[in-house]
Amino acid sequence: MFKRVLLVAPPSSSYLGAIRLPSNLGYLAESLLRAGIEYAVADMRDASSFSALQRKARAFGPDLIAVSVFSLGYQRAYDLIRDVKRSYPKAAVVVGGPHVSALEGRVLEECPEIDFAVVQEGEAALVQLCKREVALTEIPGLFYREDGMVHSGPTPECIEELDRIPYPTYAHLDLKRYAKEIPLVTSRGCPYRCIFCFHSVMQDAFRARSAASVVDEIEHWYERGIRQFVVDDDNFTLVKKRVYQICDEIERRGLKDLFIRCANGIRADRVDRDLLQRMKSVGVHEVGFGADGGNDRVLLEVVQKGESLETIEAAVRDAVDVGIGVRLFIILGHPGETMSDVEDSFALAQRYPLIRLHLNNPIPYPGTRLFEWVQEHNCFLRSPEEYLNTLTDSDCEPVFETAELPAEARRQIMSRARAVERKVWRQATERMLDRQPAPVRRLAATVFATEFGRRLFFRNLATRSIINRFWYRRVMSD
Repeated sequence: MFKRVLLVAPPSSSYLGAIRLPSNLGYLAESLLRAGIEYAVADMRDASSFSALQRKARAFGPDLIAVSVFSLGYQRAYDLIRDVKRSYPKAAVVVGGPHVSALEGRVLEECPEIDFAVVQEGEAALVQLCKREVALTEIPGLFYREDGMVHSGPTPECIEELDRIPYPTYAHLDLKRYAKEIPLVTSRGCPYRCIFCFHSVMQDAFRARSAASVVDEIEHWYERGIRQFVVDDDNFTLVKKRVYQICDEIERRGLKDLFIRCANGIRADRVDRDLLQRMKSVGVHEVGFGADGGNDRVLLEVVQKGESLETIEAAVRDAVDVGIGVRLFIILGHPGETMSDVEDSFALAQRYPLIRLHLNNPIPYPGTRLFEWVQEHNCFLRSPEEYLNTLTDSDCEPVFETAELPAEARRQIMSRARAVERKVWRQATERMLDRQPAPVRRLAATVFATEFGRRLFFRNLATRSIINRFWYRRVMSD
């Protein structure tokens, strides 16, 4: 039985840094809180020193340390766990996250210092592990070591009634450390199986919270002065009727002057002009679309995305027309993609007035069909152990090559991609500052189109807060 749990987010190489609240740990924390289990949180995503974690552990005295592990940078998490075990041996270690769901019991073999691993959704399993009211063999999704062997509980079933899972209130986090924008997870799962998506290793059954539950969470923060929210769903608009219900509930409760972003990416074939207009009317001011290709051959045959270029472009046009800012995500260089296909993607990326553009280097994550294809065709330029632990999400160096796009061509593509991203960011910044003098617009656009400017926005809390406040007031004044 574990009575005190320390939840740990390891250091991250992501350009997002640690200024956004960790919703994954937030959900685990809230479940522990409701179960009467004491917890503390150590968010190390801002590259906090190990000594800070040691001080936290000694002050709190956990008997279980829970660590989130992502495939990108998983060795950093393993190294952290080894250090924790050496300096604080009396605590057991449990891990969870996408990397664990992809590798399952293998993580206990790769890192012997790990005592338990939880695959898929972790809220119920973590509470059951702590309370130990049932045997380890009966906890779904749990892997554990016994007599030198790795064993597992039953295969986990997805949680159907998401309203039963309490939303995070971040009771033991210093909210002043984070941007004043609350992440919302209103649904889980995605029925689509794009070849590159690491979310495909998680539960694929789509489940959604009720409109009342979602707006309860918004209202909880609204009453505390928060007006900005970001929806982190994989597929927020999959069920259009539910989105309309959420909009109606926001309006019914009189929650005004909201600024909501659907920045994680929604499917273009699951929105239409009427829905986008309704979303805008209650405060949705930004949406992201995962395009992931610039023509139908790539979208339908290569990526197996299940939506056409015509559908994607129609959704982008509709969003722009109703006054919603659009960000676009495109991956360049899937297996089977040619230089001509890449040119189509570059053309799509520059056809519309976007507020943000992400032209991504394809990274094969364990558990995805992209990983399986590259492995089967022996196309790796670097081993998974190397690239998963050295790359960042803005790296231009290819990790595999194909006959159509060899390594040097891929380097040139990504170098050009960064230039196109900077161009789009400059244009978006100038539009955002359209009420400012021209010299101010040009200077700000030039600064924020650089790598330094991007880091200021995504990793510096003071800069991010100033920009968020400015953009909020700018939008609300329209």
